[in-house]
Amino acid sequence: MKNEITARDLRFNPKKYMSKKAVSKNINAISESANKTENLKDLNRYKNYWEALSDFRTRAIRNRNFAQVNQWQDVIYDPEIQKYCTEEYHIRRKGRQPLTQNIIQPIINNLVGQFLNNETQIVVTSRTKEGADEAEILSNAIQAVGQLNSLPLIDSQMYEMYTLTGVAIQKMRYKYIKERNEKNIFIENCNPHRIFFNSDISDIRGTDLRCIGQIIDCTLDDIISSFSLTKADEEKIKNWYKYIIKEPLILTKGLDTTEIDNISFLIPPTDKCRVIEAWELKSEWRTYVHDELTGEENIVNISLSDVDKLNKQRIEVYKKNNVPEELWALVNAQQIKEQFWYGKYMTPTGDILWEGESPFEHQEHPFIITCAPLIDGKVKGFVEDLISPQKSINRNMMLQDFIIAASAKGALLVPATAIPEDMTPETFADQWTKFDAVIVYTPKAGVEPPRQISEKSTNIGLYEILASQLQFTQDISGVHSAIQGKNIGAGAPASLYAQEAQNSTLNTLKHMTIFEKFLEKRDYKTLKMIMQFYDTERYISVAGNAYKSNIKKYVPEDIRKMEYDLVRSKAVNTPVYRQLIDDKLSGLLQAGLISLEMYLENSAMPFSDKLLDALNKQKESLQGQGQPPTPEQVQSIQQGANPQAMKMLNQQNQ
Repeated sequence: MKNEITARDLRFNPKKYMSKKAVSKNINAISESANKTENLKDLNRYKNYWEALSDFRTRAIRNRNFAQVNQWQDVIYDPEIQKYCTEEYHIRRKGRQPLTQNIIQPIINNLVGQFLNNETQIVVTSRTKEGADEAEILSNAIQAVGQLNSLPLIDSQMYEMYTLTGVAIQKMRYKYIKERNEKNIFIENCNPHRIFFNSDISDIRGTDLRCIGQIIDCTLDDIISSFSLTKADEEKIKNWYKYIIKEPLILTKGLDTTEIDNISFLIPPTDKCRVIEAWELKSEWRTYVHDELTGEENIVNISLSDVDKLNKQRIEVYKKNNVPEELWALVNAQQIKEQFWYGKYMTPTGDILWEGESPFEHQEHPFIITCAPLIDGKVKGFVEDLISPQKSINRNMMLQDFIIAASAKGALLVPATAIPEDMTPETFADQWTKFDAVIVYTPKAGVEPPRQISEKSTNIGLYEILASQLQFTQDISGVHSAIQGKNIGAGAPASLYAQEAQNSTLNTLKHMTIFEKFLEKRDYKTLKMIMQFYDTERYISVAGNAYKSNIKKYVPEDIRKMEYDLVRSKAVNTPVYRQLIDDKLSGLLQAGLISLEMYLENSAMPFSDKLLDALNKQKESLQGQGQPPTPEQVQSIQQGANPQAMKMLNQQNQ
């Protein structure tokens, strides 16, 4: 019997009913009065989340002050004036100068340097041999996104913020980038002072995050261009923000932290518009379906009766083609309570600029956040452990300075009878302190001449205390002299020095690992967004660099087929690593185990592209004459193409 069943007869397209799509509402369709009450309740809840993080923000400001040489701002009680004041005010009131020897910032610079020195390259690999080309295209695409967003720059800045606060947070969007005149994935750092989330989190992986959002300050034109669809939308937005001063505000303190340190949840700067972005984890009853024909499992927005209709249609097709009942493949369905992320962009008065379910295929919010160490829910920056040693060093320096200032030194002992009669003691002292001064006087019998005395300040062991504090600081931070590149003395073997440097990194390994996991989450979301938003063919020059001739375009259909066959790994991309690879390739080339083309395709030499292009052009020239190149001609091309480049290659091998 001929089976006439086609894929069109039995196909169930879950994308037609998928629930994981944003529900973007037009501004004009929103009823201001109907939604205001609920929106204001949400705003009040978000405000409570933000205020619950006030202690975290206070400690973050203190850590930043100590890292940026503003280390005398702790508030103390002064019993003399019976008021609370800063340590700086108290010291200056005593007539002394606050001294600071910053040891925290060099440690942070060293940690950031270690992070930048351990450069990594994102590589997507396929679990199957058939997907090798697509995996290479995805690798190039995700590397191109990193290059577009200058990831080493923003990641190093975020790592420094992570050492200060214990929180690392970034946001990802797919937007129009004016500088590149294209739509692409845009990654930006978020300021922890503007972030709010449910502060009862305890899982360092972030699995118990239920709400997250941020405070956004921008111009009115930015809001109109982002959210308005019609001129009526523009007028409504202008009415919502009619209190904004149109003239730009000139700050009295530019490039300063005053504004961010005194930020309010609802009150923006006078010339800016405040937008509250919030994402919450919600749940509702939806239909889970399992298609026995294809094995696909999806959650869709259809009822169980709709699934019964689909099954009846399949059964009719099976009966029409005399398919045995035991071979029928139907659609199984059941109702489940599903959780999903729902986002809102709101004004401080409760009006909705946009709301909808997560528009991303990764089905989450656009933020990437990591809080550490989260022991019993506590978040603490790396710098916080260094504040006590820093304060002790500052106080010891102040004490040493006070002792030196109060010690007797350079005193002049002058008998009253030794002062000439025509001079007062003040005039005599003034003449004595002048450079190359000559004082002529008639000495008297039995009267001692003026005598200069100088005494050293008392040594009470402050220098030893300072040395101990510096050593304690290195022990606490884990940044020892070996990892700082300091000389450990003549005669020390290089292996010992390298081992000490390696052991020093163990003390900071935990912080590095946590931040690496943060970047892994970010890169995974980047990969999912590439698969979602790169919906048209792109040439490889846009997606990255590849030398294989059979890889020319980013084809979305081919990439999406490989979605569940791809894994993500990282390959080291340091100069030492690249040099080792080039050395290995050079050895294989000299031994005749690989051709020059294979060497140039995998080499990181700066002239490899130019030389490979010259080889390909000569081959094409020979093939254009109607004859394929013989092995002797190929060898001649390899030996004679671009003599300057071959000379550079030989010098490099030597």
